[in-house]
Amino acid sequence: MRLVSQSCILLLLGVFLLQIFAHHNGKANPAMAVQERDGQHNDASYQEEELGQVGEPCFFSEECGPGLCCLLVNGSRSCQMRPNETGEVCYPRTVYLSPDADEGTYEGACPCMEGFVCEVPKNESAQQSDDTTREADVFNLPLGTCKHNSTPSLPTENIDTSS
Repeated sequence: MRLVSQSCILLLLGVFLLQIFAHHNGKANPAMAVQERDGQHNDASYQEEELGQVGEPCFFSEECGPGLCCLLVNGSRSCQMRPNETGEVCYPRTVYLSPDADEGTYEGACPCMEGFVCEVPKNESAQQSDDTTREADVFNLPLGTCKHNSTPSLPTENIDTSS
């Protein structure tokens, strides 16, 4: 019985010390306090500052700033400008890795900016399968050129970059 009372006193002393430390650190109820991880911020402006600029390394396009995509060139990935002028080389599709719109890495060229479509000449697109929903087909599309959405189309196949 004597050991039980000593154990209870020791347990109460431990709880009391924990409460003192928690109150001293500003966390009166540590079980209810949610702490941010080191370097984690919920501020949207902070997240924009974290996004890569042109030439910075990346793995996915989400890691790059607005108007940029993650482009694989000579074995290394870096953030590059999306084509935003008529005639610039473009990738004909936006590659999403998941239903949550995680945008992947591109090889050869980025998709056009919003307001543009990537047109692929018919003779090049005829060689490709129409089923570009399969992963292998999405990564093997021929490159095209950007045209402003209002530019009249030549005899080419329009591939909208928003799909």
